[in-house]
Amino acid sequence: EGSITDFDPEGCWMEVPAEDITETVEKYHYSPNQVARSLRTQSTNTVGMMVPDIGEYFSAVIKGIDEVLSERGYSMILMDSNESIAKEQTYAQLLYEKRIDGLILATVSHEAPWLDLYKRGKIPVLFFDNDPNLRDVCNLVLLDNIRAGQMAVEHLYEQGHRNIAVICGNQSETTAIKRAEGFRSA
Repeated sequence: EGSITDFDPEGCWMEVPAEDITETVEKYHYSPNQVARSLRTQSTNTVGMMVPDIGEYFSAVIKGIDEVLSERGYSMILMDSNESIAKEQTYAQLLYEKRIDGLILATVSHEAPWLDLYKRGKIPVLFFDNDPNLRDVCNLVLLDNIRAGQMAVEHLYEQGHRNIAVICGNQSETTAIKRAEGFRSA
């Protein structure tokens, strides 16, 4: 029921019946080109996500974010920086080149030299889990790690433990620094 108006090579407009279009689509297994569509819409409906290790903790976060993105018609490109600052920078550049619509990452660095690209491109960036100390240029979702350290000590103390030590991980990451601070203040 309908037609598509097209322009033929000889400079004439012609009507193409919808059934001819359907037949051609099926014959040549046509599917829309999302890259071409993104040029027109200026959106890829893709969000980049980068974590330092796809392990038990981050896999739950990844699944939750993917579920929310899927509900909203977005897909995710997932990168594992393997706790490497160099990889994080390389992947941030690669994701930018793929024209993602946003970036969500748990950074392993206190610096983000690539962040200027995202700012100029007006691509939103959300840091979670570790604070890169870039509050003036980014969004953050963080736990109260000081309170978490205090709560751990309080719980152990209530259980009768008196010789309590702390292992917090990489002391260059704010997550570990803040948890140790909470431990010492408890």
